Amino acid sequence: MFRTVIRWHRIFKNADEALQRIPPGKPLLLHIAGRKVCVVNSTPPESTTAPTFAAIEERCPHNGFSLSRGWTTFDENGQCALVCPLHRYAFGVQNGRRINGGGETARAFPVEVRDDGVFLGTEETQWGWRFKE
Repeated sequence: MFRTVIRWHRIFKNADEALQRIPPGKPLLLHIAGRKVCVVNSTPPESTTAPTFAAIEERCPHNGFSLSRGWTTFDENGQCALVCPLHRYAFGVQNGRRINGGGETARAFPVEVRDDGVFLGTEETQWGWRFKE
């Protein structure tokens, strides 16, 4: 029997460290669990709420170009997207879907800000006979 679980990786000690390390409008490339991931500050520029962060895979699903060389943009609703610098395709950082046409989707990773740090989740498939719920 197989099941998929989320394994959480602490990527920053706290939200302040994340804000210092992620350049405004740019993604930060991290290597997490054997994957290259772009982490962005997904807080709208004029927001007065606590900072939020999001992550998607580093390679553009359209042609494999590096999304870490791109930039972030926000729509009129405050939704953040990461733009590939090669063809200017934009991918929503919360779900990885291309927002300016086409069917390509980048893998999105969950990110949580907690009291003990900022965490990124990766999916793992586990095999076993009995799983505790």
